[in-house]
Amino acid sequence: MKIALITNYWKNSDGGGIKTYLVNLVDALQDKGADVTVLFRWGDNPEHFCGGRNKVVFSLACYRHLRKIRPEVIYSQGAWYCLLPGVLYTKLYGCTTGSHLPHRA
Repeated sequence: MKIALITNYWKNSDGGGIKTYLVNLVDALQDKGADVTVLFRWGDNPEHFCGGRNKVVFSLACYRHLRKIRPEVIYSQGAWYCLLPGVLYTKLYGCTTGSHLPHRA
């Protein structure tokens, strides 16, 4: 199963508990055989996709990357700029399961 995870914080960022939760989630999903791609704003990991710091640019870059990787499931956590790419992709291409966990700093 191909899964896209859209978030503010990823490895080597100041994400705290959010980052720890997501790293553990991705590790667990990959252990089960899932193909997980993380799209993030803050952090550093060449194995995944950094969409940039600007919120609007991040949303658009993530949407373009979703079109490229064609995930079956999109999980986003954070603010509107993490939710928007998944909503646009799902509305325009359909047949994708989505979930969003809102978070306030």
